[in-house]
Amino acid sequence: MKVTIDIAGFFFEREVEISEGATVREVMEKAVSENGANDSKLFFDTEGLFVDGIYVVHSNGSAESRQNRSRIYDDGAYGFIDDPVNFENGKFVPADNSSGYDGAVVAWQYYIYDDKSVDLNRANGTDRKVVSFTNSDSEYPLKDGYTIVWRAILLQLKPNGVVKMKSGRPMLPEMS
Repeated sequence: MKVTIDIAGFFFEREVEISEGATVREVMEKAVSENGANDSKLFFDTEGLFVDGIYVVHSNGSAESRQNRSRIYDDGAYGFIDDPVNFENGKFVPADNSSGYDGAVVAWQYYIYDDKSVDLNRANGTDRKVVSFTNSDSEYPLKDGYTIVWRAILLQLKPNGVVKMKSGRPMLPEMS
């Protein structure tokens, strides 16, 4: 069966042939094994049940937008590691692990879409659930034509102060 890996924001998409019952990790490993002569190469780090980092290296103009195929992004390495960060002086910077998880954490999260582009974790109004990429989802196993989309997300671990809207006005929550 064929399953597609899509790394959102990294301009990477690859269809791989995989056996029935495969886990998301096995699909990722298969995609990495097919780097070969491709102009877009995929790599990932893991310790245990979750992905710690995803990296894509593009060359020869291989980083094209899927929304506008004529838009080509710069060659080079794209990547995020799943690590704690703080917001300082208008920038996210790595947190000092010795002081604990402060500020926010960048994490990798995957979504599985069926061959009709339906998000299976939200199918039939169900709540999103966490399934380690090393396990198969017994309720929604991977099938031919499915797509696995990875997204880097930022999780706020505490309030970060005043948030400005695009209009420039501060947006303050009502406090009682």
